[in-house]
Amino acid sequence: MREQVNSVLRQLRMQARSVEQEAALGALRYVAHDGERCLLEVKPLLAPLAKEQLLPRIQALLSELVGRPVRVHIRAARSPQQELFPFLPTPEPEEGEGAVGASDPYTFEHFVVGPSNQFAHAAALAVARNPGRHYNPLFLYGAAGLGKTHLLRAIAHAVREQHPTLEVRYLTADTFMAEVVYAIRRDRLQHFKTRFHRIDVLLVDDVQLLAGRERTQEELFHIFNTLHETGKQIALAADRPPNELLQLDERLRNRFGWGLVVDVQPPDLETRIAILQRKSHLEGVDLPYDAAVILAENAGPSVRELHGLLTRLLAFASLSGTEITTALAQKVVASSAKGVDRPVTIERIQEVVASFFGLRVQDLRSPRRSRAIATARQIAMYLCRQDLGASFPYIGQCFGGRDHTTVIHAVTAIERRQAVDPELRKVIQSLRGMARSGEGSEPSPWKTSSA
Repeated sequence: MREQVNSVLRQLRMQARSVEQEAALGALRYVAHDGERCLLEVKPLLAPLAKEQLLPRIQALLSELVGRPVRVHIRAARSPQQELFPFLPTPEPEEGEGAVGASDPYTFEHFVVGPSNQFAHAAALAVARNPGRHYNPLFLYGAAGLGKTHLLRAIAHAVREQHPTLEVRYLTADTFMAEVVYAIRRDRLQHFKTRFHRIDVLLVDDVQLLAGRERTQEELFHIFNTLHETGKQIALAADRPPNELLQLDERLRNRFGWGLVVDVQPPDLETRIAILQRKSHLEGVDLPYDAAVILAENAGPSVRELHGLLTRLLAFASLSGTEITTALAQKVVASSAKGVDRPVTIERIQEVVASFFGLRVQDLRSPRRSRAIATARQIAMYLCRQDLGASFPYIGQCFGGRDHTTVIHAVTAIERRQAVDPELRKVIQSLRGMARSGEGSEPSPWKTSSA
């Protein structure tokens, strides 16, 4: 398994979307596996980023490589923080540090509560204290990076601590999908159902990704019914409320709304500052208040963006061997250029890719199959999947109503080409930057007049 893990990490490192992702992928280390589960370890500072941004992709690629579902777990290494910040003193280990989950960042204690998420936090806490008795199901929705995943995993962590006899399972919709496909292919569907029916607390993240997966939705529908009828707790998260998940089965949408539906809003400035201070404190770093204000004022609404800016600031300080100051914070903000970012959408990706290749957006959506158009279309589909997390069926719909298998083929083809084509990797990185910054594309050596 070690060789397969290293192969996946190498592949993803070549596709890294940021310096932080590349650093995390380079720092991840294989620890152990037991057939169904694989444990990886990474430096404490990089653990949240690895879990939030890299874990689903690592899990999917590793499962594909070994030919069976593998549940990947990433834990923070219990090594001194000097590995990343040599100028910091070694912290004394806290009592109980070696306990299971002691270094888990996804707990209620590590969640910063503010006006934007107070209701969602209270509901999640109530569910964790009395599973199956209140708000069943609990449905959290909101844009990416606002804390939905944190709350779901905090529920799982708290239930395991407070109700150790209960069977708890947190997973993403992609993982659930992969397990359904595996069970069908191996004729183990009954075993799959039995495993899920034994669960006492089921938490499913990113359920919007089930769009267009009729068989997977059917299995979730039956599992939902069985668990709900027997008083088991269900909690879900998505990027929109149940009634707007129009590509999901109506029966599922109705059931998702049976309990409590809670909107998670972007944090206000005070909450963003508190998040930065809490995060830096957990890392054993003294973040000046004025520096926190600069980061908070210039980051986007996503908590992940906040964490990304903080990670970059700490890395700058470490590499230069200097203290964290307001001047350094301003330098990090300027280099990140977050202030001019614009929201990335499928339409924006189509515009940027079409312009880069000297095409029209209509060409990407048309039935035309010239080599230039096909290449541009595949790259655009790849970016929509990797950067936005859009479902295969929905991407196909946005590209002229193509079948989801066409999108899967496009994503796979670009992933394989990137592994051996550094020029393509540079092109994709450039396109990502253009899509985020709102800039037009520069003249491309790939540009064609065949449109």
